[in-house]
Amino acid sequence: MRKIIISIVFIASLFALSAADFDIKKFTDVQKYNWKNYEDRIDFRNDLNDRQELLQVYNMRKQSLTTNLVKSAFVPGWGQISSHSYVRGQLILGVEIVAIGGSLFFYSKAIDKYDKYLDETQIDEINALYDAALEPYALSMALFGLYALIWGYNLYDSIQATEVYNSNLWNDVVKEHSSRRISITPNGIKVRF
Repeated sequence: MRKIIISIVFIASLFALSAADFDIKKFTDVQKYNWKNYEDRIDFRNDLNDRQELLQVYNMRKQSLTTNLVKSAFVPGWGQISSHSYVRGQLILGVEIVAIGGSLFFYSKAIDKYDKYLDETQIDEINALYDAALEPYALSMALFGLYALIWGYNLYDSIQATEVYNSNLWNDVVKEHSSRRISITPNGIKVRF
């Protein structure tokens, strides 16, 4: 109980000290903000409210960089498609499907030839099957490397596409707001001239 009383006294003394330094004339000086009259203050407040409304609309519509990055990490091109970069997203997804599909196809061919190599007993056939298994295996690894390279680029491009989308979104929100002459707000109908 004693600690509570000491803290209350301490806080009260801080308020008393700050009240002594408070200059009401500096605080109420309208010239500080370049307001010449009461109408300037109202215009400033309305402008501030409009900007806050724009920011609120922007924050509701903007896309998260992290979300699009995670989307693109799981399904290449998904982050770009979410950011309305449809062509880039579809192109990346298509190339990734071809690369991983080709890699799996050639890996399967290499494994088939390698299994035959393991079952073979004649030295000429062993050498021929081993050499035949190396070529599809090399192609498989090359296509998998391409897949990995494009996957990394996909993550980078997802970040870029999201930033471009959010930048364009801000411009669209400002343009949409400025073109709106009549709007319905919780306080009533607002008409701009």
